[in-house]
Amino acid sequence: MARLIALLLLTALPAAAELPDKKVERLWKAKCSACHGADGRGQTPTGKKLKLPDFTRPAWQAKTTDELIRNRVMNGVLETRDGVEKEMPAFKDELQPEHLDAIIALIRKLAVAP
Repeated sequence: MARLIALLLLTALPAAAELPDKKVERLWKAKCSACHGADGRGQTPTGKKLKLPDFTRPAWQAKTTDELIRNRVMNGVLETRDGVEKEMPAFKDELQPEHLDAIIALIRKLAVAP
């Protein structure tokens, strides 16, 4: 009986392991992709207007810390740079810490090798 339970648990693990990825993908689509694009390049109409960075660029990935991403996602962005006002809402009341970590990991996975 114990072996059967262990076998059932082991076969259920892959499905359970996929859930956070699917949830993060849904979060990205719901909260981020309208501006940053599904691919993170910022080539949406809003992304172009706001001159958003291309998350896939190795230079951006190298100079941008996880802490900066965390701060911007949690607290939002309100700045004027190059004559363009950039505004992003704060998501601190909407994201659990583990979801934020997963969003950061997703952004890191967008990197394109030089």
